[in-house]
Formats: sequence, C-alpha cells, structure tokens
Amino acid sequence: AKSLSASDEEAKVLVRRYEGNPLALKIVATTICSVFDNSVSAFLKQGTTVFGDIRELLAEQFERLSELEKEIVYWLAVKCKPCSLKELQNQILLPAQKPSLLDRIDSLKRRSLIEVNSGCFSLQSVVTEYVKHQLVEHLCEEIVAKKFSLLQRYSLIEHRSEEQLRDCQTHHLLQPILQCLLIKFGSKDSIATYLTELLTDLSARPASERVTRNIKNLIRYLKDDTQRLL
Repeated sequence: AKSLSASDEEAKVLVRRYEGNPLALKIVATTICSVFDNSVSAFLKQGTTVFGDIRELLAEQFERLSELEKEIVYWLAVKCKPCSLKELQNQILLPAQKPSLLDRIDSLKRRSLIEVNSGCFSLQSVVTEYVKHQLVEHLCEEIVAKKFSLLQRYSLIEHRSEEQLRDCQTHHLLQPILQCLLIKFGSKDSIATYLTELLTDLSARPASERVTRNIKNLIRYLKDDTQRLL
C-alpha cells in the first residue's frame, strides 16, 4: 500500500485532531488512501472529523456507557469548556450517583473518551463532535414530541457566562436545533408559531423552569434579525 502524503505540520494536525487515538487514526488513514488519493492535505481541507467507521466506533462506545457516564459526557459537551470535578458534581442531577462520579470519570478516561488537563475534564475533539450531534438530534425529537428529558437537564445557553461560551453554545446547540426543526417544519415562521404555542402549553401545566427557559431562548434566537438559518 502507498504511504500517506503529508508535511510534518499536516501529520501533527491529523494526530491532534484525533487525539492520537490509534484505532481512529487507522480508520482515517484507510479513508485518506481510498478516497483522498493518500493526500492528508485534501482530507484536512474537507473539515469532517466524524464519518462512517469512526461514527460507528463512537456509537458502539456510547451505547456501552452507563446513565451516569452519558450524563457526564453530555454535560461536558454542553459546557463548551473544560470542567472541574466540583463543577460536574454541582451539575449532575442524580444525587445518589454523585459518590460514583470519580469512578465513572476514570472509566471514561481509560476508554479515551475524556481527557484531563490542569485538573479539569473535557471531551476529546472527535468525541465532542459526535456527542453534540447526538444531543441536538435528541433535543429536536423531544421538542417535536413535547416529551422532555434532556431539555430538563441541560441549559442550551447560559446567559451569565462569558460571551465566548455563549457564542459556542449558540453555534453548537441553539442554531443546529433550529436547523433540525427547520427540516421538520419547513419555515422559520412555522417554527416560531410552534414554539410559541408550546410555551403557552408549558405555562398551563407543571413544567421544568429549565425547559421553559430553553424554549424562550430558541424563540429569542429565531426572532433575532441578525441571525440566519441556512
């Protein structure tokens, strides 16, 4: 087989993108040879990190996670920044499982799903992309079905946080959810009507304050004339 064609810098970028994960890099190398004529540069330019076999690999790992491990992974994806153990303990909404938190974090680290730096935890970049995609799909389904689980547990945007974090959450959560809803409802006006009616329904029955706040944030973003759904 022909070897990959890459400069030293391109090789470093490729390894960083997949956090040095041997299995992921092996899958990527095969794809670069078969689809990109051995050119690492051509592969890097197309920008996609999660695809085909890598998506299947991550899906298999994700399916094996316990509920607490999924909770940790989702929170790290939503926060858009490394989190300390104390921050995770404050966010996890399963009190009985808090004593097991450190064990589960260690388990995720052994499986190369999270990494530790300066005492804070974050997802590997390839895992972040996969988890955010899964999270957006599930949140969109909950909004359409009016059955809320994840939307009760996670804030789509934290207004008290720094601007960079809000921008990250807007880009990776709010906007993709609305793009998903756009496919289902066909127009921004239809989405706005549905979400407004949903907000009215929520006010008439017991509902999580977080669900209501999340729906309001989606409506606010949708009505902002400076934003565009493509």
